[in-house]
Amino acid sequence: MENSISTILVKIGTSLIGIGGLSTLIGSSTAETLALGDRGAAGLPWAATSAFGLPSVIKACVAAPIPSWLREALGLRSSATDSSVGMSFDLASEFRFFHALGRKMQIEAVGIACEGRARNTQISNLRERSVHVSSRDIYAFDRFTYFPLQHIPPSGVEDSLKFRKFEKDPYYEDPIVRWDLVCLTGSLTKMIEILVMCKVHAILLGVLSALPWIYFFICAVILHQQKLTRGYISDSRRVDIVAGQLPTPTKPGKDRKVILLAPKNFRLHFLWQAVWAIGISVSTSSLTGVYILLQQREPGITYIWLGFQVIWLLLRSIYFHISQDTAIHPILMEETVENMGQETRQRVLNLIFALAKFQILNHPRGSYCYKDDLLLTGLTQELFERILAKKEQNIKIDSLNECDEINVKAVMGDTVLSSACWIYSSKLTGLQLYDSCIVVIDIRNSTVAIPAARVLTSTGEHPGNDTAIKHPPRGGPNWGPDMVLWVYWIPCSDGRWLEVRSKHLRIIGKQKLIFVTDNDVTERFTSGFAKVDHTDVSGIKGAVDLSNSAAHILCEFVNVRKDRG
Repeated sequence: MENSISTILVKIGTSLIGIGGLSTLIGSSTAETLALGDRGAAGLPWAATSAFGLPSVIKACVAAPIPSWLREALGLRSSATDSSVGMSFDLASEFRFFHALGRKMQIEAVGIACEGRARNTQISNLRERSVHVSSRDIYAFDRFTYFPLQHIPPSGVEDSLKFRKFEKDPYYEDPIVRWDLVCLTGSLTKMIEILVMCKVHAILLGVLSALPWIYFFICAVILHQQKLTRGYISDSRRVDIVAGQLPTPTKPGKDRKVILLAPKNFRLHFLWQAVWAIGISVSTSSLTGVYILLQQREPGITYIWLGFQVIWLLLRSIYFHISQDTAIHPILMEETVENMGQETRQRVLNLIFALAKFQILNHPRGSYCYKDDLLLTGLTQELFERILAKKEQNIKIDSLNECDEINVKAVMGDTVLSSACWIYSSKLTGLQLYDSCIVVIDIRNSTVAIPAARVLTSTGEHPGNDTAIKHPPRGGPNWGPDMVLWVYWIPCSDGRWLEVRSKHLRIIGKQKLIFVTDNDVTERFTSGFAKVDHTDVSGIKGAVDLSNSAAHILCEFVNVRKDRG
């Protein structure tokens, strides 16, 4: 009895290996592409018509709904999954460790995407309804998103940037959807196999074999009813994208493209994710059950079943080549920096802050140094305008009379400034703006934004501090969050500097007034206090000048004029 059972198990295992290998080799790429929605929802049942390629359907269902970092870690990433759902990471995810692991396996980012929802924001005494924006750094665009970008000529570093707004083609919906319904109806020919298998008394085999098709057919009907078969039909989700050779703190950016209000990839909708997730168990159960039943049936029934799989394989290939993919030529409206409206400015501002987040994650100083930097992606253009409208060249000494402290409300650091400069077509780079910043201060209930300078220096507690280079070049690492601190120098109207030092790399909050002269600042550098490339106060003055230049660019973005401040 035991030998008989063992023999049956060996035969089943051999059958699984043999047919599994054959079904993987034949029609796998077409089945995977259709299962990933490349031909819309109508392609889902066609992907599952033939058992040849069904393992690839299972692989697609596993790979598509999981996060990018997990897809990469499990080795499930392929050109097909990139084309379907892309490869990107959340810039503000709660699971930063896993996203960081995923980024380490990538070469370089090719774009930034933002999508927003409304919320309330308060900075100091300025309160405004803002937009909570989810932002992602992209390492591979899905084809649906990338297709409109292909029709935009890149803007060079010195070229004035032109923004494109996506407009829906009014003639897009009807012809394509009708054809999808025709193709979906055509997949009902799978019923012939079920009827024939019933005729030869192999009902269970016929039903199990058709189970994935039945499931995906029902799902396709639901997706059609919800207008999720092709993304242009639903206008509920739009994203803003900047693509190109992105800047980093140590490398200048190059050509770029900006497209606003692009439709979000419909395959990222939770219904598509659910279809794939449930499809894993349905397809796996069907494939396993069919292989077991085939081992128990006479050869004639097996040949009939194989014949149908070959027919569906051929029909699936024909459908794949005659059906239309989901990439359609868009209508793109052009805007320039000079004539862009308030909504456009808001969306571009979101991209600037998202790009700044991306730069922080790749900063040689370490992201832990930027906890206080203003990175409110979604900060409304009106609120940002009200902050920058109060920009001053320096702190008025008269305003500090009878004060012994100031209240630092926000800091816009080098990553925000360099991101704005790159998008704006300025030649200023991250290395040039390395020590530049804008500090937002409350003085006697009055908020002012002042271009300033800051350096990251050693706390003096590092064991190798005596032998360290006094003036190392920019772009190098540091000794960790417990061994460094920020030193800010904010210009004052009488020629002195207000010096502020961070506590545990934090500066937001009340700070004591410490005034220093040019000679005091130079003494800091000559004594080796600040381990930076500056040797005297002229470096700090240069950083402040660059802060002013970058602040002017930010003001241009939010349409702030000095006479309005």
